[in-house]
Parts: sequence; structure tokens; C-alpha cells
Amino acid sequence: MIQKLSQDYIVICFSLDHFIGKGSIVDSYTGDFNIEESKLIKGKEQIFNAAKKLFEDVDNFAKKTNNELSLDFLASVSSLYYLIETLLKPTGKKYPEHINNIYKTALLQPSKNEIETLKSKLIRSLKKVGYQTEWPQCYKDWNEDNLISGEEYFTILKKHSLRLENLTFERIIKPIIGEQESVNLRKISNVTYELINTEELWNAYHYYKKDYQSIVKVNKNNTFNKHEAFFLAAHEIFPGHHTQNIIREYYYKQGILGLSSTINILCSPFSLIAEGIADFGCHFLENSYTDNQIISHNYRRLIKTVRHKLAVEIIKGNLSISEGVQKLKGEIGLSTEAAEKPINAAIGKWKYYFPCYYMGYNLVENVFKSYGSSSIKNLYLYSTLSLIKKSTIG
Repeated sequence: MIQKLSQDYIVICFSLDHFIGKGSIVDSYTGDFNIEESKLIKGKEQIFNAAKKLFEDVDNFAKKTNNELSLDFLASVSSLYYLIETLLKPTGKKYPEHINNIYKTALLQPSKNEIETLKSKLIRSLKKVGYQTEWPQCYKDWNEDNLISGEEYFTILKKHSLRLENLTFERIIKPIIGEQESVNLRKISNVTYELINTEELWNAYHYYKKDYQSIVKVNKNNTFNKHEAFFLAAHEIFPGHHTQNIIREYYYKQGILGLSSTINILCSPFSLIAEGIADFGCHFLENSYTDNQIISHNYRRLIKTVRHKLAVEIIKGNLSISEGVQKLKGEIGLSTEAAEKPINAAIGKWKYYFPCYYMGYNLVENVFKSYGSSSIKNLYLYSTLSLIKKSTIG
């Protein structure tokens, strides 16, 4: 029965992906269940009805088996709940309270005090390396002094990735799957790097293929701060997206995780944990940072927090796009062009995804602070359903 429910889940996810726009929902799929065009469900109403039946079947099965469904499968179905709620927007459908809480949590606002605290940390870290001018000029000066081309950034990124790979296998993967299995996994794990021309707004993107293989694409057209390369390597590769994917695929092939774990779904609660690990995961390594890396980290936290706050207000209709850009300029001290980029990214086709960065970081940080290194395995293996209840963010 679980296999049939998992297959139905996979078909609905791919059907929704084709309906919304190919690649907009399904980020990667590594399962053995063959998805044929003829199996896809066509039409909004038909997809909604199929999802509704799946939800009912899962509820009935859970009751019959005294709720003995795997945590990973429940988390996967919760992700589909969220997608149906936010993308198909059916009327008259009442969802379980924990699903409603997930949606509300995604639109929580950071407080003004939180933003000011992050800004103060950034200013202190800038002063430590000699940038004494007023905010935001101190950051502008530091950033200008450390800008490099996409080609230079690409080279630095690969160097950081190699160092982080060593730390990740030693401190994260080996404790999770054991020493010999870690050695074996490292032999077949591989990341290919590509420097590309694109008009997209992102700096870099990770694609997981299957069989422990990833591609990381870097946007050649952007200019980069050289000290961000460490955190981008940590985010996209080790111990971020590539690491999470190879651990999950390993456990699927061992028969520990089910078929539902083989599909990565964008714009869902699953993405919270993925982006949270990607942004916070470098702290799992207990790594020591340079003063300039601390500045870069503090700035990343500040801009993602302010962007989240403003984008939510725009989506709710409380701010126009131009007002959001002006406020971001005021909060961070960016140029109009630089302020437009994160705002447009957060309210464009990624608007259902952007909360994952701010909320995901907070979620993983709170779980890790509460449960320490014992939480790392579950953070890598499961989605957010069981963790949201244990965190302090709603």
C-alpha cells in the first residue's frame, strides 16, 4: 500500500510540475519508478481531485496502521498539501491545522529589532578590519575593495569546495553512515562545475542528477565579492545541497527511505529544510572563519532578512515594487539596480520559494541549538514536518 501511495504522490507532483511549468515544481528525481507522459494527470481540477484522493487514502491508511507511516513520507505528503494550497488555490478545502501553520509560518515577518541587531553585527565586523565610515558607506567600501569577475570567482569556489568536501565527509557523512560507507560514497560522489552566460538573477545554481552526481552552474555575467565564495560552496555543495542529496539517495538505495524521498520539490516545506541546511550547514563543521568571511556571512543574513520582510509586504499588497526597492536601498544602502535584483527575484517566479531562505535558516539554527549534533542526521534525512513543532518559529 505504501508503494502505491508513493507512486501516486510522484505522479501528482510531476503532473503539477507540467501544469504549472516544467521545472517549476520538480527540482530533481532519482527514483526507479518510471514516469511516462501517459501517466500524467491533465488539468487543474483533475490534479486537485487526484491530490484530494491521495490525502484521503493517506489518512485512512494512517488510521488503519495506528499512524505508523514513515516520517519522510508524511513530510513529503505535507509538501504536496502546501503546493496544492498555494499554487492551485482550491476553494472550500479545509486542510489540517499543521498544514495551515506551515503556510502562515512562511509569511512571518522578522522584527525591526532583529534587523537592527543584524546590521549592528555587520557594522562591528566591518570596523574590525578598518572600515570606519558611516553605514552603509563602510559596507560599500569593503565590497568595492573585494569585487572580482565571474571567472576568478569560479576558481576560488572550486578551491573552497575541495576543502569543505574533506570536512563534510569527516564530520558529517562519516558519523551518519559509518567510516567505510563514507569512503565508498566519496569515491562515487562527483560535482561538475560550469561557468555559464545567463540573464537569470541567481549567482549560482545546483542541479542534482542521480547516482550521486551534481552540476553547479555559476553565472558568468555577475560580479562577485571574493569572500562570498566560501559560503556559496558551502550552500550549493558541501555541506549543502549536494551533500543532502547524496545522503538521501544513499538511504533510498539502502531501502531505509521510501520512493517519496527521491523527488525534490520546490516551493514546499521540504525546501525549508534544504535551504536551511545549505545556509546554516557550514556551522555544523565548527569551522573557523576569517574576519572577511564573517563580514560576508553577516551581510548575507542581513540582506536575506530585509528582502524577506519587504517581499512579504509586496505579496500581501501592502507595498508596491518600487516602494520595496526604495526601502531596501534605505535599509541596506544599495544602488537602485542592486536593490531591484533581490526584490525581483523574491516576487517573480520564485515568490513561493523565497521564504525558504530566511525561514529555513532560522528553523535549522533553532533545531541545531536545541538538539546539537544529534539533530544533524535527521536534518539531512527528513523534511520539516516533525521539526517545525520542535523549533521556536511557530
